Amino acid sequence: MRYEDFLDTGWEHNTTDQKIVERWREAGRIGTPNLRDLNHIRWRLMFESDRFPTIEHATQDWFPPGSPPPVEPGPALPVLRTTTGSRFLVDVSGAEVDYREATAMGLYRLWLDGHRGKIADLLGYFRENDINAIRVLFNLDSDFWLTHGRANSHLQRGFYDELTPFVNFVASHGIYTRLCLFGGVEPFGAIPDWTRRSDVVSSDPAIQGSMEEYAERFVEATRDCTSILYEVANEPAQIGFGSDSEVVRSLGMLIKELAPDRLMNFGCATDEDNLFYALHPADFLDEHLARHDAWDYQASIKRLIHHAGADQTVMPFMSGEWMNLGTHGTESTATAFASAAMLRLKYIIPAFHARCLLWGDVPDSITSECLRAWSRGLDMIPYKSLVGAECNGHWVCSPFDSHIFPPTEEASDEWNGPIRCFGRSSGPRDSDYIGLSIREPKGYEMVTTRECETLHIEQWGSWQCRILRTT
Repeated sequence: MRYEDFLDTGWEHNTTDQKIVERWREAGRIGTPNLRDLNHIRWRLMFESDRFPTIEHATQDWFPPGSPPPVEPGPALPVLRTTTGSRFLVDVSGAEVDYREATAMGLYRLWLDGHRGKIADLLGYFRENDINAIRVLFNLDSDFWLTHGRANSHLQRGFYDELTPFVNFVASHGIYTRLCLFGGVEPFGAIPDWTRRSDVVSSDPAIQGSMEEYAERFVEATRDCTSILYEVANEPAQIGFGSDSEVVRSLGMLIKELAPDRLMNFGCATDEDNLFYALHPADFLDEHLARHDAWDYQASIKRLIHHAGADQTVMPFMSGEWMNLGTHGTESTATAFASAAMLRLKYIIPAFHARCLLWGDVPDSITSECLRAWSRGLDMIPYKSLVGAECNGHWVCSPFDSHIFPPTEEASDEWNGPIRCFGRSSGPRDSDYIGLSIREPKGYEMVTTRECETLHIEQWGSWQCRILRTT
């Protein structure tokens, strides 16, 4: 039998397999090896015994070679704060910080497995592309993360001891870390109902007690680091906490009590009209915005013109994981560009999300082009230059008449003009205006009621988006 065929063949379990599973767990991994991993070790023991005479030899790949050297923290990053009147994060002097975050959900699994080189490659990539913060998830123990080799749990060896070295390693690259404590509820004895996405934690005091003990130990291990922000749970309504969870709120209050000088948000929910988590003592609100796939997800961008989370004034708002940009998402650089520009115009703290970043992989060329376009959108509308009131479409403050908009929002060959132009104006009709034109036909010539300068046009296929301002 060929090796490749052997990997997918089912075999009855025996005592040797039990010892393989024990080695799997000794290596700090959760659950049991999947079939292919198990068969890989079986193959070594059966057909390559000259090289792998024992289970220890056959499973040595699961154990990082030696103990890695201690991590030097490097220069401390300024502690981030929020301040009254600012929609952005600020440093200790009160200066607004251009915080640009990227997903890196499964990165801690790589750290626990000793893959520092791979992590350093990703962090270097982020810095080259002006990303200065990452969001990492902990307690990922569901089938999804197990299947993709990025599961982790506070129950495994070295979990707490490696938290501060990990954060310091990230900080040594000039990058903040948003620590999401609960990426799943399975390590605490809860079993999510994936068919109904129901609350499986609030009725069980033992589970809640276990969560509180974990949160205390986690925060005590990390709160002295200056480069961190805390998040309670990732999509709490989706992973077993239920909607409007008092358990999430209680855990957030505990975290804030233990680390009052570090920023904390309760959780990035997935109900874009629900402001339950815009509550003190949280410092900011995160929302995984709805993904409207019409017009290559530019319907999502238009949706932000009026949005409960972005329009609230209680606290700063972060964009969260609202669309996959690049491979296995939208490959449109125009969409990436426009999404970033709209975040700026709506005073939203930007976060970049791509499917490859779930596992901590350096983005491929297609995803990288989207990230570069996304960064251009942010750079064209610097956060410090944002002044004035919102100006939507053909309002009196806008330099456009209604005839530039198509008579229908159905894409067709007769399409004339953008779906929408949204911007900011500092006063009356002839005052300064800067705005985003969403999804124009390629080559469209903008018709305006007063002089306008196009700062940049980002084209993709038959469509384009542009940033413009009055002159």
